[in-house]
Amino acid sequence: MTKLILLIVNLFFLLSCDFTPQLNKDILRAQVSINLREYKQAAYQYEEILKKHSSKDIRIKIAYQLAEIYSIYLSEYPKAIFYYKEVINLSQDPLWTIKAEEKIADILFSYQKDYKSSAFHYKRLIDFTPKLERFDMYEFRYAISLIYFNKDEKGVDVLFKINSTPTHEFKQKSLYYVGEYYYLKQDWVKAVYYWKNYIENEPRKDNIVKAKFLMANAYEMMESLKIAYATYKSIINDYPNREVITRKLSSIYDRRLARKR
Repeated sequence: MTKLILLIVNLFFLLSCDFTPQLNKDILRAQVSINLREYKQAAYQYEEILKKHSSKDIRIKIAYQLAEIYSIYLSEYPKAIFYYKEVINLSQDPLWTIKAEEKIADILFSYQKDYKSSAFHYKRLIDFTPKLERFDMYEFRYAISLIYFNKDEKGVDVLFKINSTPTHEFKQKSLYYVGEYYYLKQDWVKAVYYWKNYIENEPRKDNIVKAKFLMANAYEMMESLKIAYATYKSIINDYPNREVITRKLSSIYDRRLARKR
């Protein structure tokens, strides 16, 4: 329902502009298709509108609407990105640029896991002047993108910068991803160190359980089986999949027995 409301709001925005009666009719037909959940038909209708009208103002608004349909309803992310980029290319208005850049970065980060590209787009948002309202989130995701793309040390440097900024929205969460950085680098000792620091001030139980699970993994890698066993056992009642923890405990128990033989 929220997604539908979003598109309806966009529709009213389109219709509030000084468009011709025929264009308004075309837009309403596309909206009827959306209401009927005929999203491919709606996309086709909007694309036909783009072919008929050369006005830059119209093209910007229709391209954005198309990008929303492909992203929200059809999960056709390459097409969504294509139209968001069309908005950026056509518009001189920084508000349009920011909206489209944010959407592109989110698709690349959250859905396509294309961290190289998401880092590029989040960096563009970070560099925007004046500083944007959601700067903290852009900077945080920029750092994570660098880490997930190629274990880039620059990513962990950004996380340390975030952690040293008292007012940063992701000050505490940054330590979790510092731990992940060292985990990906197979530096188990440092990974555990930063996760312990993270857990000390993390209020959410589910986040603590997630970190402890990874800590237990790191202890296994270090062959610290007794500590790994105790760590897994401490979260057995809270981990979403109890069977996973049970298998881990059984495996470590067998390994410890084998050591004694």
